[in-house]
Amino acid sequence: MSHRLESWLASATLGLALSERGRIVEEISAHVANAIAYQTAQGLTESEAEARAIEDLGDSHAARAAFLRTCYTVSDEIRLERLLGRSWWTLLFGFILIPFAFQADADWSIWHVVVMALILPTILGFEPTIKRWLFERSSRNGVIAVQIFSIIIATATICFTAFQESLMLQPVSIGALSLPLGTWFIALILSCRWLAQQAPLTLKTIRRTRA
Repeated sequence: MSHRLESWLASATLGLALSERGRIVEEISAHVANAIAYQTAQGLTESEAEARAIEDLGDSHAARAAFLRTCYTVSDEIRLERLLGRSWWTLLFGFILIPFAFQADADWSIWHVVVMALILPTILGFEPTIKRWLFERSSRNGVIAVQIFSIIIATATICFTAFQESLMLQPVSIGALSLPLGTWFIALILSCRWLAQQAPLTLKTIRRTRA
């Protein structure tokens, strides 16, 4: 790879994730090599053919702006890794708030025991594994699939916690309402924060899918 092409690629792929940068460099290098081969067959020197091929690529800054619309950046890659990992706030609701709320209900049914001892801990415990599976199986829409899964799990645990906390409202009073309302308020803040963090990745994934 010549210094001229290397400089163009460095400018055009600035800030992109390493995986995206590698793919773009490979594709453009192959395209330029084919263009050089064609131009030299037309009688140009290799230096002239390379200059024309790189000129045909256009401005590197314009190319970078186009890449940034559909390619993951370093920040997007960090968001993706966090998305595929374990959600600390989901675990907070699943393993701390829900067991605490169950203390308010002395009438434990078989359904309660199954949910607490098997279903919910299993889903939350294997959350990263499930997310990786969804991401790999869903191909281009993998990010959206993982985000939907995260929202479903978080919403289910939040609603379940709030429902159990409502059992503690005996008698119903403003003071008794403070715990479930506080839970919902914290959940709202965490949900809005999570959605704001995921928004750039979501928009980028939608553009990649449509491209």
